[in-house]
Formats: sequence, C-alpha cells, structure tokens
Amino acid sequence: MSTSSEDGKRLFVKIDNQTESAFTDIPDSDFVGEIALAKCTGSGLIYAMNYGSPYLKGAALRKNPESGTLERIDFAEKALPVFLYLNARNMRLVIPNEGYEIPEKFIVYDYITPKGQSEEPKGMNTAPDEKGFKVIDLK
Repeated sequence: MSTSSEDGKRLFVKIDNQTESAFTDIPDSDFVGEIALAKCTGSGLIYAMNYGSPYLKGAALRKNPESGTLERIDFAEKALPVFLYLNARNMRLVIPNEGYEIPEKFIVYDYITPKGQSEEPKGMNTAPDEKGFKVIDLK
C-alpha cells in the first residue's frame, strides 16, 4: 500500500491485519519517493524505493514456511536486487555491486533462522551456490 503526496509515495505493508511503515529498521525516518520495485514472489514480498539519495531503500519479507514467523531483510544499495534465495532456514538477497564500495561483484544479505539478519552484508565475486535453495530471478 502507499499514500501519495507532491513529494512522492510513502509505503506501508499490511501483515496479519496490521498496517505499518514499510521501513521499520529506521523508525524515526520518513521515506517518501518513487517506488522502484514492488513484487510478490516465492512466498514473500520484496520492495524498494528511490527517495532521492543515490541508494535505493528496500526490504524482503516472508513468513517462514515451517515456523510461520515473519522474516525480514532490510537493505540500502545503489542497485536493485537480482536474486532471492529461499529455503526453510535461510533467506538470501543478491544485489549487484554498482557502487563499488567493496571490491566484490555482488553484495549478499542473509537472514538465517532463528538468528535474524546478519549485521553486515557479504561481498562475493560470483552468485552464491544454488544448492538447497529455491532461487527466484527478480530481474
């Protein structure tokens, strides 16, 4: 869901009949801009917004297929995600490194059940191994 103003759109998500801001990792910030990605895929939702910075702010959400708990990866990068890897214990988001802030070709965000999202994304020169994952092409 979104609301519109002259500055752009403000995103919201509705989960279990509760509506909340789409960006809960920085609760005091108000992200308004243009929607760059909004897609239901696999067993979840992925979205991103261009809010004027060189970075795209986004998140990937899903309900874990075994536990039913909500899992979430928050990201802010200069490119949109290209792959979403899913299995019962892991959700992985792969983004091309267009900002060249690290030397590797891809930036990889992980959510591992029950730990949650890793503190920092990993840099990789090749896309992660697909073994044991359902891989969704987001392009």
